[in-house]
Amino acid sequence: MISSEDIWRVLRPRLRRFIADTGDIGLIKQYTDCESATIGGWLAETMPLADKLIRVWHLLDALGYESPEMGALDALQRYLGRIYTFGVIDMERLRELLIVANQQDAIFFLRGRPSLRLGLKDLPELKQKHDARLNEIIAGLPKIAEGQPDSQPAAEHAVVVHEGMDKVLLLATLIGAALPLARDLVESGTPAQRSALRKVTGSPTLPTIFALSNYMGALCGESARDQLLRGGSGKA
Repeated sequence: MISSEDIWRVLRPRLRRFIADTGDIGLIKQYTDCESATIGGWLAETMPLADKLIRVWHLLDALGYESPEMGALDALQRYLGRIYTFGVIDMERLRELLIVANQQDAIFFLRGRPSLRLGLKDLPELKQKHDARLNEIIAGLPKIAEGQPDSQPAAEHAVVVHEGMDKVLLLATLIGAALPLARDLVESGTPAQRSALRKVTGSPTLPTIFALSNYMGALCGESARDQLLRGGSGKA
């Protein structure tokens, strides 16, 4: 069985790449039923609960973000994980199929623990029952991973980005993605790497990262904001 920590270790970079590729957290919100601030936390430091982790794992796999670690699962585990992620079956039905009493045991199965009640022999029947709906849902997903023929989010998801997610939530998501990278450059990066960052984000009058630092400081409180605006500093 694959641990949640091992899944998250390889999944978090895919999630960050998805956000960088699309700027769209609408799909993640839709299939995890989580708020933007929660997803921003995943990008920064926190790990999803096991149920949400499974959903993000299968969603990004379906979107084309290669998931070689899924090779440790058998075909039945992958299939049930996918139809659960996309709402073809709910947790109650998954537990009924596996004949387990609680959600934790069902999640263990989706992470690779064998079932005593359900096996590969049951997969054809399940596919016959659920493939049509599953394929319909997956066909409606945007093709956004590298190498896919359509490099843009589908129109309905683009609306989520540009009209449904305001600048506060967008900035919160970007901060969540940037924080671990900035920390890594400070704590483990080389002087050459930090110098290169300053050069590529520079401007003739003021380094952009310095201006960003000023504005982030001003967002910590209204008095800090007032002080920045009175001083007229911080603009690149």
